[in-house]
Amino acid sequence: MDVKKNQNSFKLISCLICIIFTFTVSKLHGQSCEDVVININSGVQDIITGTGTSNAIYSSYSSTSNSTWATMNWTGQVDFSGVAFDNSKTATLISPRHILMAQHHQRNVGSTVVFHDSTGDIHTAILIAKQSVPGGLNPDITVGLLDVDVPVKYYKVLPPQTDWGDCLSDALVVSTHHTRNASIRRFAGTWGLGISLGGSSLVPASYYAPLVSGTSGNPSFLLINGDPILISTFTYASGNGPFFSEPSNFNMINSIMDSLGGGYQLETTNEVTLSVETNNSQTQDIVLVYPNPATTEIMLLAENIEIETVSIYGIDGSFKGKLQTENNSKINIDFLKSGVYLLKFEVLNGNYIYTKQLIKK
Repeated sequence: MDVKKNQNSFKLISCLICIIFTFTVSKLHGQSCEDVVININSGVQDIITGTGTSNAIYSSYSSTSNSTWATMNWTGQVDFSGVAFDNSKTATLISPRHILMAQHHQRNVGSTVVFHDSTGDIHTAILIAKQSVPGGLNPDITVGLLDVDVPVKYYKVLPPQTDWGDCLSDALVVSTHHTRNASIRRFAGTWGLGISLGGSSLVPASYYAPLVSGTSGNPSFLLINGDPILISTFTYASGNGPFFSEPSNFNMINSIMDSLGGGYQLETTNEVTLSVETNNSQTQDIVLVYPNPATTEIMLLAENIEIETVSIYGIDGSFKGKLQTENNSKINIDFLKSGVYLLKFEVLNGNYIYTKQLIKK
């Protein structure tokens, strides 16, 4: 669709409503997003080549003694030692003394948390304090403090950036289940403070195990050079959950870790980072949506870009459909119920997707 207007008209409307949204094209360490996703996906595909197809993480498990990892399965090539599988309210280590849990499915203070190191030896700790990130199910995060440092794997996260979701679309993700199984899923995108996962045609169907019914707070990882990088924990059985590298989530987690004590903060991987590039003209790519809040229709204005598609999602990540334009720039939203939605604008050349929140009155 062509939503470009002349510069004078655009500036006039911009001044009247005083809302301008800017963004720039980003790349990962000089690579295209496509190349980065290919590298991540190749690493996942490598670990399933020539290994057992079973999704079991342990060949034998005990919450009170040593256990045995399923080293003959593909899961045996991923370090899951920082995931506490002793309870359906799964806990994931983000430092030697801090865990992440689902806010709506969290353990009680005083609970024992059980881990097994890379050799299967048992290590236990007591949850002595916890605090939740404000927002309830959005973002559905509780941080816990353990009484001792646990000598097992703790997980790094991606550096906080707002456009990871644009770059990592279709990257393969390894998800765990509280049944002590794992599956390979697809990074479907981000929405607000969260992430959505889905199925992928890049791996055999046997590796895409259905998620357990209900919710568990189990973690999902990107494999970057063989290292599991924590990106989310399940809120919904559909595969949605908080995105830990969304800047506000990242900052709140660090703030809570600091207030709980223990002396640690989130660590980020240095294998991939986003660097913002400035174009040679110093002109900015701008998308304007107005009015916002809106009742029956919105208008789009863009400068220096062409928008190819406009899709709408609920705040829970549910897809509502692609929006149709009227008279090139008007979009009918009368079919939506009152609430908060996310608009995603895919640029014509496919380099990036810009996300904008919309309030429907």
